Formats: sequence, C-alpha cells, structure tokens
Amino acid sequence: FEVVRCLHSTPQVSGRATRVWLVRRKGRYYVLKDSWPLQMMPFSEIRHLLKINHTIMNDEEMRDSLKHTYPTLIVGQELGDSTDIRRVEVPHKPHPRIHRRIVTKPIGDPLTSFRSKFELCSVLCDVVTYLRYSAEKCKICHGDISLNNIVINRIWDNDDGDEEINDNIDDINVESISSSSGNRSNSCSDNMAPNIVVNENSASKIAGFGMGTLPFMALDALKWKIPTEFKHLPKHDLESLFYVIITLCTYVNGPGCLRPSTPVANEPSLCLNEWWATYDHHSLARQKGVMLSTFKDYILERLPPYWNDF
Repeated sequence: FEVVRCLHSTPQVSGRATRVWLVRRKGRYYVLKDSWPLQMMPFSEIRHLLKINHTIMNDEEMRDSLKHTYPTLIVGQELGDSTDIRRVEVPHKPHPRIHRRIVTKPIGDPLTSFRSKFELCSVLCDVVTYLRYSAEKCKICHGDISLNNIVINRIWDNDDGDEEINDNIDDINVESISSSSGNRSNSCSDNMAPNIVVNENSASKIAGFGMGTLPFMALDALKWKIPTEFKHLPKHDLESLFYVIITLCTYVNGPGCLRPSTPVANEPSLCLNEWWATYDHHSLARQKGVMLSTFKDYILERLPPYWNDF
C-alpha cells in the first residue's frame, strides 16, 4: 500500500498510539489503522471484523442492505513487534503492547459533516441496523461507540467487487473465531453479546485498565463496582449512540457550522463540557445521572435553535 496522508493521530504517546492513514493500492483508496493494543486483550479486532464480514457476505437477504454500512476488512496483521522488546532496560515495565495494522474500506466523512437532518437521521438509522445485526447474527458488540467512530459513507463504489475480502475469509474457520484466545468467551447465549468488541479502545475494564471513550460510555459501565465483571451488552452500544447524538446536537449549530467555543452574551453554560473534563468513572456517572434526570433543563434547553424540531 502507498501512504497518501495521515487522517488521524492520537495526541499522546502513551496508550494505543493509534494512527490512521489514507492509503492507495492499484488506484483504489483504503484506510490503514496502525495501533498498539494491550497484549493481554482476550479478543482480536481482526477476528471480529472477519466474522462480521463472513456473516454478512453469506447472508443473501441482508448482504445488499448492509453493503455500505459496515467496515470491510481488506487485510489485517499483527507485526510480531512488542513494547517489551523496546523496554528491556526499563525497571518498571507497563503492560506489554503488540503492534497491529488493519486495512479497511470504505473511507468516510466525519459525522459532523452531515448536510441535513434527513441525512443525519439516515446515517443513525443505518448505525442502529448494523449494531442490531452484529449483536443478533454475529454475537458481537461494538463496545466503543463514539463521535469519531461513526462516519458517513458518501462514495458508493458499486464497481468495486469483493474479491479481496473473499480471498481473506474463504479459508477462515468461523467456529474457531467464535472462541477467544483469552479467559473470556466470545460466544454468546440468549442472543446477547457480552464482552465482545470490534474496537478495543473500549467495552469493559480488563486487568484494571479503564477502557472506552469516557463521555460516551454507558452509565452501567461507569458506575460498576467491580469493573472486571462488567458485561457489555447491545443496550450499552445504543446508550452510547444516544450520547453521540446529544454531543453532536450540543456542539453543532447546523450543517457545516460548529458552535463557537466562546459563549455569546447571556448564553447558558454547556453542561456537557463537564463530561469531557471528568476523568473519574464514578464522578462522571454521577454527573451524567443528574443531567439525564433533568434532561430538559440541562441539555435540551441549551441546544442551538437548529435542533428545535429535531
């Protein structure tokens, strides 16, 4: 793949250090994600993307309707590199991380680039349809629904066949994918999908690590007394999607117009600002609970006029 430009770069050095690149091969464009997930993670993003792709490709009834709503895996690989190799002389080593690269398509525009309420609602409906299918048919939850993880696919390349993805998944043993390499099981019963995530930034706490994009995490995930026992369910993905909608409506005045960071005269404060400035899970859970209990006063009445009829 030929690197075209960087699309996203995590500002901090610690953590997954995720970088997303626009890449090109044979005249077609893809997204390359380079990251350093924790080695102890009991699930693989590549495995779950493969299972989702395999399930949809073999579902004649839903294949066409979901064609432009899910990430198509082109290739994924763990590079055999580890932070342990680079930290040989470090006296107190953090938990080791492995180096992973994943190439997917399509390339989407940010959710904040919506052109009308109709387009926004259409995208959100597609997200719900995909999440439901992923949970019920693939037994997989997303686990990290956030504003940056939802994009608008405006380029539908109908001439682009699925040869590449078919080459990747034809030899996959789906039964082997449904079981994790760790202590937790990826298989689900009763049509529920606990502890299975496509994006490893989130979903639950493993080995004491706080996982997820805090402002969008479900209340259950934030206030759970024993984080390692928290079960991430499909309803938590939907709750996170609700927080995405609230955030979008709060900080966007209309299509192509972000809300100014400096408030105008007599403008009430934005309570959602506190969600982004709180790093303690239980404190954030209390703040969210209070705001949602008085939703009209704390959130609805502070939205820009554009959203009055939304």
